[in-house]
Amino acid sequence: MSQVSAPRLNEVPAPYVSITAAAKRCQTKWERIHRMIDSKLITAHTIDGWPHPVIHGDDIATITELIQSWRRQRQAKKSKRLGADLITHADAAARLGLSVGNLSSTLNRCGVWTTRSNGAMCVRAADLDRIREFAFVVPGPGDPTPEQIKQRCLEVRQRRCKGHDDLDAKIARLILGALSQGAMRLGRLRPAVGTSKEFFKVLNQLIESGRVIKSADSLPLYAIAGSDPSLESADKIMQRIRRRACSRSRRRSCVAA
Repeated sequence: MSQVSAPRLNEVPAPYVSITAAAKRCQTKWERIHRMIDSKLITAHTIDGWPHPVIHGDDIATITELIQSWRRQRQAKKSKRLGADLITHADAAARLGLSVGNLSSTLNRCGVWTTRSNGAMCVRAADLDRIREFAFVVPGPGDPTPEQIKQRCLEVRQRRCKGHDDLDAKIARLILGALSQGAMRLGRLRPAVGTSKEFFKVLNQLIESGRVIKSADSLPLYAIAGSDPSLESADKIMQRIRRRACSRSRRRSCVAA
């Protein structure tokens, strides 16, 4: 190594650069720069008062060129080992019906080699069957069993049905509570209950069951059955009683069966 005389300083004087700073600028490891020095590819210098070897600033371009050449050689060797039938991660994910994130996690599980080609991560087309097997057949760590999936789906369906039943019951209580104050037209009844999409469905169910009656006017009145005799004739009252009795009889026969 050549010797340069310089006054004692707290930092490396220009035009020299420390090996650590050179490694950061070249985006490589300082050990690789030391190997270049040992191989006589670049020259190291010593400065009085500085404890470590340094390099000349002009050698930064040489180091960068050597690093890029080394990476190209390594990429060529890896591509040759993998073969020419390379496809990008995005294309592989599209063929398999996966997202790129799921593909990456599957690759880590199945141990398939990946490489970078033309700036994109690639896999071999011959490995797609193995990737598909691990993605859709082989359960991963923490994946639920088929029985657990079936049970979970059943719970979700039951919760959804229960949620609809609870909502319908709540709307029915609101309708009956509003009509307990007296007969109402739709313009007053709807705001009193709310703007739920299930309002008309529940209201029709209450009318069909006979709990709510509806007048035959162009702007009908709604009332709780039996609360306003002027809204229904004697025939309608008998029909309502008969319909309710029949429905109760059907329920009893179903329970007995």
